[in-house]
Amino acid sequence: MTKAPPPETRDRILDAAEHAFSEHGLAGSRVAAIATDADANKAMLYYYFNSKDGLYTAVLERLADRVVAMAETVLEGDDVPPEQRLFAFVQGYADLLADNPRILRIIVRELLSGAERILPLFLARAPHILGAFWQCVKQGQAAGTINPDLDFRVVIPVLIAPHLMFNVGSTVFGDRIPLDPEHVRTMFQETAMAIARDGVLCSPPQEQA
Repeated sequence: MTKAPPPETRDRILDAAEHAFSEHGLAGSRVAAIATDADANKAMLYYYFNSKDGLYTAVLERLADRVVAMAETVLEGDDVPPEQRLFAFVQGYADLLADNPRILRIIVRELLSGAERILPLFLARAPHILGAFWQCVKQGQAAGTINPDLDFRVVIPVLIAPHLMFNVGSTVFGDRIPLDPEHVRTMFQETAMAIARDGVLCSPPQEQA
């Protein structure tokens, strides 16, 4: 009987593939190089994933699982004000990108290609996440804490887009700002959160002069 490879081999292959796909995209990545970086062989890669395309899908699935797990943690709980749940999701997403720059590059590549692979993975895994997110917006609007002009159907991409672009910006422009790279990344992230808050929260009523 052929002995099955240890499960950590699969994780090493996924880590190596994530790095390769973030640097070179799907077309530019090479199976042999991924296997070498994972301290595995091509046979193990095909054993787990069947093909390079299957490996790429598995990398996207792992990414989708990370985002969904984070969203489920922060969006549930009616004891937390809806606007705070929204910002917890945005902050969690921003932290995920900041802590995993390879993920950022993969997401940007996917978006530029139309998100035809990654979006269905998210929707298939957690359709309830959209409902929970939309419910937060509608609850906040009913309570008068969230801007009534926001269309709940497009709030998610609008809120996360600045963090995608600001993380890209911190990479592109960070070398041109004479500060510690970690401080620059924090500046970009805090600015994106400030933009999100200003757009989501209702403005306090102005006092009459």
